[in-house]
Amino acid sequence: MKKLLIMRHAKSSWDDPSLADFDRPLNARGLRDAQKMSAALRTAGLVPDVVIASTAVRARDTAELVCQNIGRKISIDLEPNIYEASPQVLLNIVVTLDEENAGVMMIGHNPGMEGLVFSLTGELA
Repeated sequence: MKKLLIMRHAKSSWDDPSLADFDRPLNARGLRDAQKMSAALRTAGLVPDVVIASTAVRARDTAELVCQNIGRKISIDLEPNIYEASPQVLLNIVVTLDEENAGVMMIGHNPGMEGLVFSLTGELA
């Protein structure tokens, strides 16, 4: 792996209070923004070979929208350990990723994703 792209899921909906946190879908803004992100990634030449995403609905939906609109087929690997993960758990996932991929995007949740960025760069996202 040569590039690691780290993305928090797009904006989720709180419209249905009966849904568990894990099951919350994207809201209208999240649907729009996920598609915009795929265009921005494509324009910047940051198209990953594979996306590894949390199994939570909003992260899966973000991954699917990004991959559908990025301009080429990208596989999505769902990783249940990303949901509610600490930065250390996320880092452990990163170090086990296949080195053959030139680029991997991880889609997950805060505060873990911000913590991962900080632990890799020393800078807050």
